[in-house]
Amino acid sequence: MKLDGEWKVKDFSIGEGTLKKVYQSDFKLDDFIPIQIPGTVRQALLKAGKIPDPYFGYNNEQALWVEQREWWLVREFIVSPEIQDKLTDLIFEGTVFQGEAWLN
Repeated sequence: MKLDGEWKVKDFSIGEGTLKKVYQSDFKLDDFIPIQIPGTVRQALLKAGKIPDPYFGYNNEQALWVEQREWWLVREFIVSPEIQDKLTDLIFEGTVFQGEAWLN
C-alpha cells in the first residue's frame, strides 16, 4: 500500500500537538495546509505562500522559525481487506531527525 500523495500539515509549539490530541481521528484539520509526500514542510509552506522562496537572497533567514516548531502530518486512508487483521510493517523512507506515527 502506497501512502505517497497529498497529506495535510500544521505546525505546533513543541509538545502542543500531543496536548491538543492531534492524533485523534476526529481532530479538526481546518487550518492544515496540503503537503505532497514525498516532499518537505518548507516546500508546502512555500506553495501555500507562508514563507518566501528560501533559495532567493536571504529569504531563508525569514523561515528559521520552521525548525523551532513541531510538524504534524495527517493522512486518512483505508486499509485494504488483504492486510486487515494481519501484522503489517509501516515503513517511512525519510523523516528528519525524529518522528512518531499514530494510527487510529
